[in-house]
Amino acid sequence: MTPGGCATIAGMDMTLRFEIFPDDLDVIADFYQRVLGFSLVTDQRHTPAPYLSLQRGTVRVGAARREVPDALAAGRDGARFLGGEDHRAPGVPPDPTSDAVAASRAPTRRRARG
Repeated sequence: MTPGGCATIAGMDMTLRFEIFPDDLDVIADFYQRVLGFSLVTDQRHTPAPYLSLQRGTVRVGAARREVPDALAAGRDGARFLGGEDHRAPGVPPDPTSDAVAASRAPTRRRARG
C-alpha cells in the first residue's frame, strides 16, 4: 500500500482511446490542440471520409466527420420532438426534463360531469 492507502500495480500502463463523430473537424482540431494540449497525429480532413487522430500522452482521440441533420442539431439533448415523434439520435436517452417527455408522463385529468 502507498502512504495514501492506494494499491500500486507495477508494470501496468493505462491507455485510453475513444472515437467521436462531430460535424466540424476544424473545431475539434482547434479545441483539442489549443485548449487540451493534444498533438495532431493523423489529418485526413480533405478526403472522402474525413478523419482526425489526436494524442496526448497515452490518450488518443479519433474523430470521424458525420453530418448532423437539422432536426437533431436543434435539440438540446440530441433530440427534436416533431409531431409527437421522437427523433433522437441512436443511443441518446431521453432527457427527463424535456417538454415532450414531461408531457407524455403527465397524468391526464378528466373533468367531472355534473
